[in-house]
Amino acid sequence: MFRDIGGTAIQVGVYSDPAFETHLPYTPTDAREVCHDEYIGNNLVTDCTNEDWGCVGISAGYVHDVDIEHNEVSEVSYSGICVGWGWTRAVNCMKNNRIRYNYVHHYAKHMFDVGGIYTLSAQPGR
Repeated sequence: MFRDIGGTAIQVGVYSDPAFETHLPYTPTDAREVCHDEYIGNNLVTDCTNEDWGCVGISAGYVHDVDIEHNEVSEVSYSGICVGWGWTRAVNCMKNNRIRYNYVHHYAKHMFDVGGIYTLSAQPGR
């Protein structure tokens, strides 16, 4: 259980360096830079993002082969579960991510442009 947290409750993967243009595909030459083969499941995430309203319940940046399932996320300021980063349709390092069987409710308490499940960029597979 993750409860009464100021920011994001669970986070995996990297996000781009501020100097990186996020409209371009992120494909690092060293594959070890990308988090993969992770399982985030059977968690209760509630009453999080209390200090930083831009945070989310469960967050995965540049990742591949990640499964997020059977979680309950509620009472967050922004989105419940966010997977991916950048704004491109081009092939990049993200693929085969699966988000299923989650119960996301009572989100967007303080922010707009949100989603219970929010994804960014191309993420082909599964």
